[in-house]
Amino acid sequence: MRVSSLANRVREPRAGGTQPASGLDWKSTVYGHGDNGYSTWTTPYTPSPNGAPLSIRTQQPAITRYGLLSSLNWVLGRHTVETGIRYEYGQFTEARYFSQVPLLGQGTLGDPFPEDGFGTNSSNTPWSANEAGFRQIQNTLKPETDWVYEGGYRLTTRLLVALLSVYHVDFSNRLQTISFGPVISPITAVQNVGGVTTNGVELSGTLYPLRHLSIYNSISYNRSTFDDDLSTSSGVSNLRGKSVPNYPSLMYKGSIAYQIGRLNAHIDGNSYAHRYLSYLNDASVPGYFIANLGARYVLADRGPLSRVDVQFNAYNLFNTRYVATTGENGNPISGDYQTFLMGAPRQFFGSVGVSF
Repeated sequence: MRVSSLANRVREPRAGGTQPASGLDWKSTVYGHGDNGYSTWTTPYTPSPNGAPLSIRTQQPAITRYGLLSSLNWVLGRHTVETGIRYEYGQFTEARYFSQVPLLGQGTLGDPFPEDGFGTNSSNTPWSANEAGFRQIQNTLKPETDWVYEGGYRLTTRLLVALLSVYHVDFSNRLQTISFGPVISPITAVQNVGGVTTNGVELSGTLYPLRHLSIYNSISYNRSTFDDDLSTSSGVSNLRGKSVPNYPSLMYKGSIAYQIGRLNAHIDGNSYAHRYLSYLNDASVPGYFIANLGARYVLADRGPLSRVDVQFNAYNLFNTRYVATTGENGNPISGDYQTFLMGAPRQFFGSVGVSF
């Protein structure tokens, strides 16, 4: 049983534009956003201290952020040059409590009980620590910050639309989930690991060789490495220069789509390089490729119906066995905790949608 309530406050963006010179357009936007709320969940996974098999978990998130976007757009004949900056400050807080529920015959579910914060479920956040561990890190963890620099070029013609993007990111006080102890029941904690430097490039394009036919390809390379070694109770780990776990360095996506009249069909594929499981990069899962197939046909004016959509989709067409999620229970400094989730096998989906 889950009940949610949300209060949202959004300040409408204020945007301004001016033209300081012919063909030159300068736009700026100032925005702010805030929301808070709560949700409750009656969970059987954490019993109450009084012996009741259930407890109530209350979660109270709050978000505050504001920022500025400013860009210059310069039209030079058939070419457009655009540059700009973006700055955003964001703060996220979250309180999570477990409340004791009454034993049978001693109360009614849903009545208040003191919030005691006993236990918590394991997750890749500071909340994965027990109370003593959380108290220890709450005054030492620093918020993660980053500076992002990006440049790109876009080409638009009748036969080809292409985009090249190059970026560099400097992270400070990077937060990572680290697991220690035995494989069966490791201790998971969030820790500042210093700086992380990310460099990447992405090239994508859509080709229109024939009428009704489009061919899309995208390839990206990302290299994210730690800037500092990591000091733990077990000593110093040589993380400097190692890749951040759980992220592939090379990704590819391709799609072929054909649309004529009311028929639309496509086949696409996604490829991911290997991902490291440990911070020292001595364990990894292999890369994989997945293909998908889909088709849709639209029927119009079918008696009392104004539109009927018939769709068929096949996921993981070649029934590839692959690891979908890694680091599900954190990542160790070295070795393999085997905390990952296998991907879904081949699946077929069919649907019919109607409009009156």
